[in-house]
Amino acid sequence: MCGGPSRKSSGMAFWFPIFFVTAGIHFDLDALWTSPLAPLQIMILPALLVLVRGIPSFVHRRSPSPADLVPPERATAVDSSGMVSVPAFPILAGRLRMRLGLSA
Repeated sequence: MCGGPSRKSSGMAFWFPIFFVTAGIHFDLDALWTSPLAPLQIMILPALLVLVRGIPSFVHRRSPSPADLVPPERATAVDSSGMVSVPAFPILAGRLRMRLGLSA
């Protein structure tokens, strides 16, 4: 990729909001304030996310041995399955909803 990590991350920061707007995500701001605990949850949940995602990286060894690395063919299989699931799951979910007679 041209430009390095900083250019890539700034590009992602630009495209993510556009994706959510064009995808039609609806953010109900009023629903955030229906509960008195909402402001507290807004502060606690990101902290929990950092703990849950961050602690394992600090507990695990800094430099894995070659035996701990995923073989390239397995890594490619995992990546490929993720790429296939991106278009496949929404299509399958739509068909399942139609079969069950659920509205969109």
